[in-house]
Amino acid sequence: MAVPAPQPALLTRSSEFYFDVPGYPVFLVEDTLYKLDPNTIFRHSAVLQDIAGVPGPGGSQQLSSDTNPIGLPEERGKEEFEKFIRVAYGNPATEDEYGQSFKFQESIIKTLELSDYLMSPALRRHCLFIIQRRHFCIPPVQLIQICYRFRTRAFYETAFHYLVAHPIRDLTIEDTQSLGFAVYVALARLKEAHAEHRAILASEEPQFAPMGPDGPSHCAGCVDNYACAEDWQRVWWNGMGRCLLDGRNPSSYSESRANVGNGHFYDMTKVVATYLAQEIVEDEGEVLD
Repeated sequence: MAVPAPQPALLTRSSEFYFDVPGYPVFLVEDTLYKLDPNTIFRHSAVLQDIAGVPGPGGSQQLSSDTNPIGLPEERGKEEFEKFIRVAYGNPATEDEYGQSFKFQESIIKTLELSDYLMSPALRRHCLFIIQRRHFCIPPVQLIQICYRFRTRAFYETAFHYLVAHPIRDLTIEDTQSLGFAVYVALARLKEAHAEHRAILASEEPQFAPMGPDGPSHCAGCVDNYACAEDWQRVWWNGMGRCLLDGRNPSSYSESRANVGNGHFYDMTKVVATYLAQEIVEDEGEVLD
């Protein structure tokens, strides 16, 4: 159903998107008129096609014009509508054109809302692509809200990974309500497992294995395997354990691991110490970084 076009005191034609071709439909958004190629526009929005095809008095097709334009609802802004036009014409807006920080978040959400209203898959894909490129401009809780609201999982993993990496106490009551009970419980459980895993890594140094490619091992020149293993335990705790469990300034797995190779190796053979520092399996700590 066509939305009655509001009639401001002064309407202006879009300087960029008014193509004065007979038969082209005229749309009114806020105080600006747009005359657009129907084949291009309707291909990207069945809603606009339906609105333009609403019959006039007597059942005949009602032609739009500057004095009788097809009006969009007042909450649809011309800035977002022009982004839709650019997508339809194959010249989508760049990520920088959505602004910075809060302006970006506000602009991209309004454009996503328009994609829902127009039922435009192309505009929706464009918006999701822009968010993927600029997800760091949107707080993780808001990213998850966008996933809920616009029925996508595109940024869910990114946002959840960020939440896992930061203290849960940083979340406000409003944040927890926005996340929902199920997500908050999953986050709390994962944080607990995360802390347990850090403690295990900090306190249990990689064990020596028989000579071969399967793990750290004593070299042929090691004169006391038992003493060497004890020294390795101290090296691991002083270089890795203390960094991972530092209550004031905990380090990531990668940062902590770097300290293992930089510390004092006591009576360990230098060859063994260097080999151990280089051969620690790093994928144990992916979740910690």
